[in-house]
Amino acid sequence: MGAHIGCAILSFFLALLLFAGTLLVPVWRVTSDRSLYLTAGSELMDARMEALEQKIADVAEEYSFSPDTVKGFVTREVLLSQEEGMADWLIGVLHGKAVSQPTWDTTEVQEAIREDELFQAAVPSAMRKVVARDQAAYAISTAVNSAVLPIRAEVLQAGLQVVNKKVDLYKIIEELPLVFPAAGVAALILALIILLVMRKSLRVAFAHLGSALLAAALMLLAVALYVLALDVPGLCGQVSALFALQVTAILKQLAISAGIITLAWLVFGVVLMCVFQHCSRRHRT
Repeated sequence: MGAHIGCAILSFFLALLLFAGTLLVPVWRVTSDRSLYLTAGSELMDARMEALEQKIADVAEEYSFSPDTVKGFVTREVLLSQEEGMADWLIGVLHGKAVSQPTWDTTEVQEAIREDELFQAAVPSAMRKVVARDQAAYAISTAVNSAVLPIRAEVLQAGLQVVNKKVDLYKIIEELPLVFPAAGVAALILALIILLVMRKSLRVAFAHLGSALLAAALMLLAVALYVLALDVPGLCGQVSALFALQVTAILKQLAISAGIITLAWLVFGVVLMCVFQHCSRRHRT
């Protein structure tokens, strides 16, 4: 009886360990996986281009130049380049590094605006350089940066610094890669202890291990349902539609990576419980 109780306790801790370890996978991806923030060929990229075209049209109307004058400079390739730079910047910021936010060189855009016939007719020659550089090109550059990072970089950095002062966030993020092998070794040790303790009745050991795997999978499914109920994209949509799309794209990738692991725990758990049931029937006969 004591061995069964001990194995039940070990199974409980094994389930918690598998649950926590799986949850850390999305956390690690958010803080260290730059590919999570790259969206080439996605619905988000199409929405970004559509928003930028509208912004260019508004800026062109405000400063009296043809939208076609600058559309050729704001391409998907430009957005992808900015996105890659922003991903590197974001990962650096999350790790507490002093990195500069990527900037887009608007020299060619400024020259194109100054040479636009409508712009030349509407803006005095003495003011063209200043208006093109500090107002029109700046507005377009800001729109490009906002399309890639829909929230203000200063706000994000300030928020991270506040959190870091309370929980030493940067140190935790730096040590995350060490947690995975440690959690794996700990889970393996717990599983081996259960097998050793119940070596004379392996079918019961399989039941303990299977129940731990199934419990971890069910807890992960509960977390997934809770996140769905929160409607995070809907909340982000109050900031901007692009932000909601970006968060949705990130959540989908996180759900896939965590979902694969959860499915693995579920399948292995079911298999072990089936083995336990099969062995139990043979034992009775």
